[in-house]
Amino acid sequence: MAVSGYDREVDSERIDRVDAVLRHMRERGGRITTALRAVVEVLDATDEHLTAQDIAGAVQAAHPAIHGSTIYRALDRLSDAGMVSHLHVGHAPVVYHLGHDHHGHLVCGRCGAVVDVPATVMRPV
Repeated sequence: MAVSGYDREVDSERIDRVDAVLRHMRERGGRITTALRAVVEVLDATDEHLTAQDIAGAVQAAHPAIHGSTIYRALDRLSDAGMVSHLHVGHAPVVYHLGHDHHGHLVCGRCGAVVDVPATVMRPV
């Protein structure tokens, strides 16, 4: 899957979001590597829920020297810090997205598409 919207030329709002995530990681004592920044930029560039393979493809397209295992470690670090959420959808690969807000997920039983819904919608359920 090609990640739409991943372009290293970014607007100031996206830069602010990316910087906020990286600042949080730095405050936790983490090192900010090129791989970590690239993973955050890929996730921030889309509203889609991406597999690790999607993320790795987008990162490696911009940074061919970054190894896939480094990308997986960056995803683990971001997940552990609460900056990235992952979702298990049936037997499909795990999908990731920036966890900057509280929301639920609706999953299509036919195609597996994942849609974010505000937490307020899910409270009555």
